[in-house]
Amino acid sequence: MSIHTQKRFKRVPMLLESFSAIRFKIGVIFMKKIRRVVISDFFDSLSIGAFTTYAYWYIYETTKNQSLVSILGTISMAAMLLSFIGGYIVDQQSKVKLLRAIILIRCLLVVIGLSLLYLFHSNLKTLFLVVIANSLLSIVYTPLSESIAPVLVENKKELFKANSWVSLANQLASVSSSGLSVLFVLWKKPIWALFGLGLSVLISYLTILHVPSDATPIQEHSLSFGKTMSDFKHGLLLIVHNRLISLMIPIALISNFCFWSIWLLMPKYSVDIFNQYKIVYNIIDISFTIGGILGAAAFSKYHGRLKTGVFYPTLLVGQSMMLILLGINAWVRPSIINVFFVSILWIGYGIFNSISSVIYFSIIQMSANNDTIGLIIGAVLTIFSLANPIAAALSAPISRLYTLPTIIVIFGSIMLFAALAVFSPYFNKELAKYDKNYN
Repeated sequence: MSIHTQKRFKRVPMLLESFSAIRFKIGVIFMKKIRRVVISDFFDSLSIGAFTTYAYWYIYETTKNQSLVSILGTISMAAMLLSFIGGYIVDQQSKVKLLRAIILIRCLLVVIGLSLLYLFHSNLKTLFLVVIANSLLSIVYTPLSESIAPVLVENKKELFKANSWVSLANQLASVSSSGLSVLFVLWKKPIWALFGLGLSVLISYLTILHVPSDATPIQEHSLSFGKTMSDFKHGLLLIVHNRLISLMIPIALISNFCFWSIWLLMPKYSVDIFNQYKIVYNIIDISFTIGGILGAAAFSKYHGRLKTGVFYPTLLVGQSMMLILLGINAWVRPSIINVFFVSILWIGYGIFNSISSVIYFSIIQMSANNDTIGLIIGAVLTIFSLANPIAAALSAPISRLYTLPTIIVIFGSIMLFAALAVFSPYFNKELAKYDKNYN
């Protein structure tokens, strides 16, 4: 062996060690970015969730008018129909820069809200303004938060873990927001809720302020209605060509309609049925999010040992059964035991819901490339949200037709029948294909 050949072979271990060190450093950088983005999202979700929960409670508690809750819910959810525009914007911008901009606007909204309270002393109008404005920001924020994981990881194999972390952080934010909303309810006055919102979004902004930005896409175009509609159509075609996603759309529409029809009745449910137990509404919110935490944590740890796709239909049935039992539980005379069962049922719903959400959005992310992921998720969210404002608008008239327990059982049963369709051989065949490709 020549001297040059010997030197070349001696360099190989050194090169491998250097490559491993560089790869380790890159991994650490990615982990730091993920950590900061997740923490920032935690404080943002914490405050928005708490404020929205408080707003629904305050409006019904002070007016006893389900129609006002219905109007606020309808306007807020109708904004989600524009998610395809948000998805288009997400694909045109640096995702980290866009996240910073949205959180900064939330900070400015708090300042505007406090100014309105000080100048006009109009509590209801201020709550409506802040909730609706934040819903408009969610047109971009929701597809952004669902599509940011791929730019924070090195390869698609890490997507499940990254999405589980994001989901877990969201669930922790939700349960924390439930605790924060309890304080808002105890303080009662909207001004304290706005101060809490402002402090949390400020922390969120400072956390993400120095996170290195991802690259802005080179193929950047100016936003125009024609271009947006053309890209939305393209997003729909991408969905249609993905058999698993297109199969899920009608089931998701029915499930979303049923869930939101029930969820928007929870302030009335807690005040009218469990009026002697003042914290039932907060218990519902906390239990739902505790279930979400347990589900996301369990899935993050054990998903590699499960055929996640085949397991998916069982999760949908589990969600519907929890809602049916929730209605049955309200038929009997309310007691502390019933309150306990309400908590258990919402924990169960949260577990099933969080796992199914992680699976579904991971499937979408793995079937898309980074250049169009915001567009696809925006289109998916728009389609899935079609039923939400309808459910919100109908919550007031439906509540006058039947008793609340009956309404909950009916919608839970409709969701169950829709979920049973997922057990069809054709659907299971597509889910099995996904498991095979992933493994």
